[in-house]
Amino acid sequence: MSGWFAVKRGITEHPIFDGHPLRLAAWIWMLDTAAWRDTKQDAGGKIVTIKRGQLLTSYRQMSRATGVPIQLLRTLISMLRDQHAIDVNTNTGRMLITICNYEKYQTPKHSSNTAATQQQHSSNTQKEQGNNRTSIPVGAGKPADPAKILFDSGIQILCDTGMSETQARRLLGKWKAAHGTEAVISALGRAQREGAIEPVSFIEGCFKFQAKKEQPEPGDRRIIGGVQKVFINKFDGWVREIS
Repeated sequence: MSGWFAVKRGITEHPIFDGHPLRLAAWIWMLDTAAWRDTKQDAGGKIVTIKRGQLLTSYRQMSRATGVPIQLLRTLISMLRDQHAIDVNTNTGRMLITICNYEKYQTPKHSSNTAATQQQHSSNTQKEQGNNRTSIPVGAGKPADPAKILFDSGIQILCDTGMSETQARRLLGKWKAAHGTEAVISALGRAQREGAIEPVSFIEGCFKFQAKKEQPEPGDRRIIGGVQKVFINKFDGWVREIS
């Protein structure tokens, strides 16, 4: 496959990707996989139009292609949506991801015609001022860190149930310490998307389900620290797989 796509300098320092190479690998895969021109694809027997900057995928497909575990992908998608880097639509039966401001970052810029370039730059600036959606590798001003995302969204969800802000913060802090920021953000996002009637029970159920799901069985394979490993047993744990 020929062609190229652009990635802005400084992306590795973004709070979502800093220290999280698997997240970055998944984001790069999305940029690489997104349609560079309008096309049509089969979505479960239904032909749908995929516009430039969109990709039709699933968590399972993304995991196979990138080696990133599905739970980490769910967390990443939730974080990217919160940061307005992507929009997600599942009405087709599959996951249709739209990369926001794809045109801004993937359209070549030519400087040979100064007047035309300045005019285009002015036009883009006006459009950006009227559109607060951004793409992750903007490099201008860092968005809220994951912990802020967790508390901002969590307090809103929990306070809607009648809980005080102090109680909500205390519970979110407890969840964060026990399960980690990524897992809590993912559970909060799922509770919100599915309209959970009792968010606390729903979210704690997500934690229990994920803990049971993540228990490895002998023969399971994962990429850990960039290395392909296989789970032997509960005594030997994960060892490097020799091909």
